[in-house]
Amino acid sequence: MADNIRFLIGVDGGGTSCRVAVASLDGTVLGEAKTGSSNITTNLDSAAESIMAATSAALTKAGLSEDVLPQSAAVLGLAGANVGDFAKRLSERLPFARHAIESDATIALQGALGDGDGAIAILGTGSAYLSRQGAELKLTGGWGFQISDLGGGARLGRDALELAILAHDGVVEASPLTRELLDAFKGGPDGIVLFVQTAKPADYGRHAPTVLHH
Repeated sequence: MADNIRFLIGVDGGGTSCRVAVASLDGTVLGEAKTGSSNITTNLDSAAESIMAATSAALTKAGLSEDVLPQSAAVLGLAGANVGDFAKRLSERLPFARHAIESDATIALQGALGDGDGAIAILGTGSAYLSRQGAELKLTGGWGFQISDLGGGARLGRDALELAILAHDGVVEASPLTRELLDAFKGGPDGIVLFVQTAKPADYGRHAPTVLHH
């Protein structure tokens, strides 16, 4: 590692929250912080702001200032890093001396298994399954709740709202779940229709606990 690197920064960014830890070179955690959503495909600008806000807060808790960023090496595990050129575009904005951007699934796999073989499931705002055998990685899911992530909170929330609309229209039988969801939007579909015009994955995910409750 280059002589000018004095601190290590780890970033775990998903659809709901972004967590950052600042550590010394021996791995001792000096400060941690958490901010909002940092899925870089959903909103790159907002994700970048969340990442840097959490980093700044973690540095403050460590008794450090942002002046140490050019002396820091960072690894960022981010939702959406496996799609398009979003990781490259974010990389151009980062102030660290050196950094690597991986998917949140990749850092979770490494954290759980080290360098060993095995598989993990990530269930949060989205969902993804990642396995490793030797040098081969296989990802299932993690492509966004609109077309994938069937076990994620965003998909569960979205599908539940769809079910509530179907119940309202009499296509399916009403249930305690659909009634509670409709009540949350003042008993009718209008509120749901307005909600989905601007809803982000994390917004849909807030309805997932209602699904699990029922």
